[in-house]
Amino acid sequence: MQYQITSDNIQMSPSMEVLAKEKVGKLENQLKHLPEDARLIRVVMNKMPDNTFEVKLLITVRGKEYFTDEADYLLETALVKAVDELERMLKKEKVIVSAQEWEQAREAKRATEEDLLDEENLE
Repeated sequence: MQYQITSDNIQMSPSMEVLAKEKVGKLENQLKHLPEDARLIRVVMNKMPDNTFEVKLLITVRGKEYFTDEADYLLETALVKAVDELERMLKKEKVIVSAQEWEQAREAKRATEEDLLDEENLE
């Protein structure tokens, strides 16, 4: 998965980037069935005037964009909330499929391809 981690008003430390990649990695594990170049995630972390952190996540999967915006007094909590919200969106859109569903779709595709090959051999 390609990452773009930025901030508009705070200095990004290496530990902040590691934290963002760690939390967003949860989504990456569930999107392994997609090609690497079909997945892009943008993380923007900002500090707000009321001492809260705002996290915006934008993920592009197969050309379609999903966006969420969360805020909390702790950066890690805001990141977790944003990732959870994005995960719900992707599940609703059926972008995230279970391993069992993926295997079933794969087997169905194989069966169809084998049927076509058998038909060609009969002709």
